[in-house]
Amino acid sequence: MAKTQAPDWIPRRLRQLTLGRKVLVGSLLAWLAAVVWLVLSHPLMTNPLHLLRQLEQNAVDPSTLSILAMLAPLMFALVALLMLFLLLLGLGCMIQEARLLKRLDQRDPS
Repeated sequence: MAKTQAPDWIPRRLRQLTLGRKVLVGSLLAWLAAVVWLVLSHPLMTNPLHLLRQLEQNAVDPSTLSILAMLAPLMFALVALLMLFLLLLGLGCMIQEARLLKRLDQRDPS
């Protein structure tokens, strides 16, 4: 009466998880590249220490000073950390699901 064979959807889902992990690792690399590019191309918006040095040298336009003072680097850091957290959370969920599906696929049919 009991079905002794593993369900046929497990291998398909394992293939999907493998592809999903590759996509997430690619997304992490794209995230890292975007962060590096933003830090190098827009240091006033992303690097609080650079902004502080520019403020000490009076090299920042007064009209942008109020906007850049603290919000831009803080918001950049928060958004970047949120994206990193979500990508790592998704990767962790996929790894956990793959581990559990492999265990289901390899279980003893008796």
